[in-house]
Amino acid sequence: MQNGLNIGIGSWIDARQSASALPAFPTTAIPFELRHFGDLSTPADLARAVELSLLANRVDNGGTVYESNAIPAYLWERHRQTVGTMESALSTLSTAEREALARADAVLFGLDGFSISERYTIYMETRRIHEDMVLQGASPSEVNGAYQDWVVLGHKVEVEAALATKVTLGRGTSRLKAADDVSRIELALGSLGGEVPIAPTLFTPISAVSTEHWTEAEVDLQALEDAIRPQVSLTAWRQFRQNKNGKVRFRFATIELMRAWFSVSIYEADDWRLPAGSQTVVADGLGHEGQLPAYFSRLYMAQILEIRNEPVRPTPPIDRPPIILPPIVRPRIERPPIIRPQIGGLPGTLHDLRISQKSIALRPTPVRAMRGPTALAAESAANAGASSDTRVRGVTRRNVTVGTTASRRPATAVIAQQGISRLDLVPHQLIGVTGRISKIEKINAITASNRLSYAQILIATTANQPSPPQDNTTYLVGFGRTNLPACPNPNPNYQWP
Repeated sequence: MQNGLNIGIGSWIDARQSASALPAFPTTAIPFELRHFGDLSTPADLARAVELSLLANRVDNGGTVYESNAIPAYLWERHRQTVGTMESALSTLSTAEREALARADAVLFGLDGFSISERYTIYMETRRIHEDMVLQGASPSEVNGAYQDWVVLGHKVEVEAALATKVTLGRGTSRLKAADDVSRIELALGSLGGEVPIAPTLFTPISAVSTEHWTEAEVDLQALEDAIRPQVSLTAWRQFRQNKNGKVRFRFATIELMRAWFSVSIYEADDWRLPAGSQTVVADGLGHEGQLPAYFSRLYMAQILEIRNEPVRPTPPIDRPPIILPPIVRPRIERPPIIRPQIGGLPGTLHDLRISQKSIALRPTPVRAMRGPTALAAESAANAGASSDTRVRGVTRRNVTVGTTASRRPATAVIAQQGISRLDLVPHQLIGVTGRISKIEKINAITASNRLSYAQILIATTANQPSPPQDNTTYLVGFGRTNLPACPNPNPNYQWP
């Protein structure tokens, strides 16, 4: 992918999320392939987990440039440092409440405490399908079918009950969640990653492992530029675009990151504070200041299918009023009359001899008149053929003037139409105005069923099964952020140690 293009595509994908936090873009697109991690039991799975975790868990200063060359600080380190120093308000849970929390964790996570359970995985997959169909205006029957899959196949009631239990019992118990997060991080750093310790990060939807289940779009270059936020530097984008016009056809996917060891609800709670006398701010709520102002919650993936450049239209000439010159008046020359001598007195002579000048208009002889009978016959036949039907290479054309070359379509236009786009095979959504056009593949019942079936196959297969081959290189073009709320925000009405 050309440098700078990732900024336009990543900004366009981010704009569809309606996110308030600023995205971050690498200086160049990162070649990256999503892989199904299985149960993190094979060396291949661990290698893939390490790659994703190192990319997705950098902590930066909240800027729009993803600093891949700077000395990294990782989310698990900053999170463990923050929750390890917090002071919690006095609160306890009963034995029954602790057992309820354990049952909720069993619904959501695997036995290792890091992997996402099968029920939770299918829940996230079916929920995303339903949201996409609602967003793109699918028919009521298709939306209802997707919702039924969400309820039945996605274990909607069971999973949401577990989530509600964690939220309800988690209020006022940040100390317990912090202790659980720290223990998971320490376990992961001591057992996963080998020479590069990591805390594993998983993703959803799982069907995004195959680009066949990504969404295809065709977007005008100007529409990509319009999506770039004012805070993002345009230097790389302008170097890519220069003065080009045209469209980009690509597939894209928004990947949500999932971390079993990072409880965002801790930072939303009001039952903790930093040690007395500390003036440290964890987050300012805007994603700019603090120990941990924001974190990467989404990956923006793209696969380029075609770039069509169009010539820049020349500026039309300026209409200027015509210059009207005065008519040229030539002076009239008066010639004196010709006086002839009078001869008189002789019989039969001219008494008044005058010479009368007559204008003789010379008319050229028509060429037709100079031609012979054979030439005239040939010309008549040619004129008759000009007004009749003319057959050119087996195609009958009407009113084709003899000697005129028939217009042909440019070869580049014919070649460009040879590529088959899913946008031409399935219904698509068209947004924008002239010069800023976007065509987006619509999600219907068939594509939703294919995505769900593929996700179920991935879960049922063994962990070491090879991933499907990719048609073209897939790139990580940007990172979506989520700002943490302003914290700490301790409640003065609580009882503090």
